[in-house]
Amino acid sequence: MASSTSRLVQASESLPVKDQAEIARNLLTANNLYNLANSAQYEQEEREDSLKLSYELTSQVLKQTPDSASALSLMARINMDLGTLDDAEALLNKAVHIAPKDENIRLNEGYLRIAKRQYIKAEESFLCALAINSHSAQAFSGVALTKLRKKEYLCAFNHYQSLVNKGYDSLHIRQLLVESAEFLSADFYQESLASSIIEAFEWTDIDRSKLSNLATSLLIHKYDLKNDNATIDIKMLESDELFLACLEHTTLHSIEVEGLVSEFRKMIISEVSQTTSLRDELLPFAIAIGIYSANTDYALMMQSDEEQFISQLIHEIKTATSQNSWLIEDILGALCIVSMYEPLYQQSYSFQLLREELCDWPQAVQSLMKVSLYDLSDEHCVNFDLYGQSMENVLSTELNRAYPRWDSLSYFHQTQFYDAISAELDNKFVPESLKDSALNILLVGCETGQRAIYMAKYFSNTFITAIDNSPSNIAYAKNMAAKLGITNIKFVVSDSLFSDIDTTNLVTDLFDVIEFSGKLNNSQHPKEIIKQWTSLLSDEGVLRLSLNTRSATETINNISKLVKERRLSPTVDNIRHLRNAVSQEHASGLWNSLFSKKDYYTGGGCKNLFFKEHNHSFDLNEINNLLFELDLSFIGFVDLPDEFKSTQSPTDPNHILTWIDLDKEKNIFDESFEFYCRKSIHFS
Repeated sequence: MASSTSRLVQASESLPVKDQAEIARNLLTANNLYNLANSAQYEQEEREDSLKLSYELTSQVLKQTPDSASALSLMARINMDLGTLDDAEALLNKAVHIAPKDENIRLNEGYLRIAKRQYIKAEESFLCALAINSHSAQAFSGVALTKLRKKEYLCAFNHYQSLVNKGYDSLHIRQLLVESAEFLSADFYQESLASSIIEAFEWTDIDRSKLSNLATSLLIHKYDLKNDNATIDIKMLESDELFLACLEHTTLHSIEVEGLVSEFRKMIISEVSQTTSLRDELLPFAIAIGIYSANTDYALMMQSDEEQFISQLIHEIKTATSQNSWLIEDILGALCIVSMYEPLYQQSYSFQLLREELCDWPQAVQSLMKVSLYDLSDEHCVNFDLYGQSMENVLSTELNRAYPRWDSLSYFHQTQFYDAISAELDNKFVPESLKDSALNILLVGCETGQRAIYMAKYFSNTFITAIDNSPSNIAYAKNMAAKLGITNIKFVVSDSLFSDIDTTNLVTDLFDVIEFSGKLNNSQHPKEIIKQWTSLLSDEGVLRLSLNTRSATETINNISKLVKERRLSPTVDNIRHLRNAVSQEHASGLWNSLFSKKDYYTGGGCKNLFFKEHNHSFDLNEINNLLFELDLSFIGFVDLPDEFKSTQSPTDPNHILTWIDLDKEKNIFDESFEFYCRKSIHFS
């Protein structure tokens, strides 16, 4: 929120000078306390106390000077933080009437309107602030935020890029820039845009996977990859910084670009097999492809000649490392080549490699050695410490790594869960018991814990219990929570995730919120699972469900049927061959819906897509019947486009049917139905 010092000292001139000075000091103190309450540097309890003191001081000032625009604006900001948006609006309306040319009041008015999802009006407020101060970065950022919330992604991206170019590249700005980029694709290749993406890839505090779509589209246009007759300029590729950055930092969700990676990889080993050396120009790309392969679980297909050459190299490395006198520089090039195809940790000579600390390897290859060797070693150690995982499990050809792997959280300001859910749903349908009270939240099927940790970090006064049936996922989640310093969370491995409930390791008998991930769709009997876990939901609690749509599963289930018929297990080789068979038919258009899924481009993602015993899907009629049979009341959908927010249904499961015609017309629900419900309640 905007803060002002220029008007803080303005008090009623009718008061004695001594009283004016005291009021000004109180207002300045209140503003400082408010800033402290919104600083992540302080503990939650201290922040809450600061907000309370700020409220008390500001109330005192307003009693003495009820027409102080600065005090009204500050009290409005406090009310926004408390979730009382209507009170905040009344205060700001009065402040604007008193001081219509105050930049900070206009900024706060804009933020309030964003909170109320009045994005057009919010933009008007920020433009008013810019009219007052044309150099206001905060106002310009506010305009960008309204563009983003209106899903005008290109305009939002350009605004944020302009701020970065001018030096306003705070963490907040960076994260909103990549959030804008996530939904963009280029219509042609643009060098300046490529340079911006390369720069963004160097930021370590953002989710770089969100840059993948835009970067991929640039590469497609640069090399004309949609044209089957296009020829690739290898020299151009060898000097392509965008291509290199993509390989190092993200996955590329395109059959055409994936083919480019495979062909370039094959070209590298073809040259190496002929010259027995790795050119300096190719070394960065061999390293980058090794990183890319690790991040995609080695899902790229290899031809028989590649396989033979890699087997030969593996044998040579094994022979070399069997000698006590082996040196890093003697095998470094061979290791880079092998790592493009297989993880170094799963090689028989991995223990010899691990005699060296990561920092002992040349700087240029440390990122590769980390993902191909040391990360896997660390994961093995964590799994072994927690669950006694054997080396036999680690060396198994079945994919058993945690998925999805992640390294950062999206930006969000700390808030109450009640306020967050109220922003998605109609306030009157959210139980008041969730407001201003400590909440116990359960996530069923938490995977690697990204959402669970996100909730623990950003939702104040909560304790999260997150369970999953994969020990690897829980080990990964525990490690990430420790790295991020998150303590209000407990992760539990539960073999009974989708069977009889084992409450032994749960921290409470009842939960205020229970969330099911999409894993619910993979259970044998989803209704029975919901029923069992709902027994742990408090009477005033809410339940969040994520159920597949028909269109999301049709293509996937066709391939899953083939997997079952052939009794395929999720080994690296099986996934490679399955993907290769599907990808070779990309020109037919049969699998286009599959190629748009990011999970298709990683081994772990393909395991989740195709190697599940069950994969249920639903339509709205079936969901309505499901809720009726479970005696649950529908509250409302979440993650909807804003134009549909106003049509949220009342808390009666029958009203879910009102969405059927709208969905047929607008195709609102593409992949899944995400919604909240609660134990049945009845309105007079």
